Amino acid sequence: MIAAGGLFLGYYMSGGARIAKSHQERHGRLASERQRLFGASSALGEAGTDSSASPEEQRRWFEDAAWFYAAYVPGADEYLVQNWDHVVKARATPQGEVAVSEIFKNCAAEIEKLVRGGDMGLFVGKQCWETMLKHIEMVVDVAEESRAVPADIRQKVQKQLDALKKVGSRSGRQERRLLEQRAMEEAKA
Repeated sequence: MIAAGGLFLGYYMSGGARIAKSHQERHGRLASERQRLFGASSALGEAGTDSSASPEEQRRWFEDAAWFYAAYVPGADEYLVQNWDHVVKARATPQGEVAVSEIFKNCAAEIEKLVRGGDMGLFVGKQCWETMLKHIEMVVDVAEESRAVPADIRQKVQKQLDALKKVGSRSGRQERRLLEQRAMEEAKA
């Protein structure tokens, strides 16, 4: 009994209780902001939006949520630091703004399904980070699409990427960049 009391006292004296409380409060603020901006997800997974929600408010929620869920995975914050400027690049064009807004809405709907109004645990936090990561990569892809690459080179690179996928290679953004650079050098020569 004394040991249990000592552990309980140690938990409160070490600051663990304050950290847990602030974590729950931040999670609650993110959830209420998500519902205000995007609405509650329906059974079909569609997200309703608040007509007064600005794209900047949506971006702020997305950024806050990304940093919050990155805390559940070691090294995730470094990934965010390296790739966050792509969100700004992707939103630079009107088409990119619409695409990024849809990505934010889909991300909010998927997180709503994962959390379901409950408390955050380590497993759910990691799942939410995986969802955030997937949507951040979609935003990065939108930013990559807005780069100035001639259409013929894009088609050539897409054919090469499709061929790599058939063989079983994971052809991601890095491979696409390398193939585009090679194709542009060949076109200049």
